[in-house]
Amino acid sequence: MAAKSKSAETKAKRKVAGGKKKGGTKKATAKPTIAGTLEDRLDQLTGEMDRLAAQAKKAIAASEKEYGRISNELGTKRAAAQEELDRLVNKGDTALHDVSAGFEKAAKDLDQAIRKAFSRFS
Repeated sequence: MAAKSKSAETKAKRKVAGGKKKGGTKKATAKPTIAGTLEDRLDQLTGEMDRLAAQAKKAIAASEKEYGRISNELGTKRAAAQEELDRLVNKGDTALHDVSAGFEKAAKDLDQAIRKAFSRFS
């Protein structure tokens, strides 16, 4: 649970640490308190976390865009393999050997593209 601003409770604790003026009102001390210093450090770290989250969102968006491009490429290669398979089935047993070489090439291209995609996203 990360808060972007100092809580009212923490601010009140800092004022109490500084003492009281006449009439019972609290005064803030000119010196930074340990709690104030620690709170400032926590705020700094919270800001760094926010910057990290923004950077991660950009990286995720870039990865999604890259995945979309690769997915389209894989779809094209799969369609080519399907085309070769359809040609193989329609040729019958006599031309099986000739057409199967085309299918194997298309299947190999698809397999290599899939492996490359796995390496990019692993």
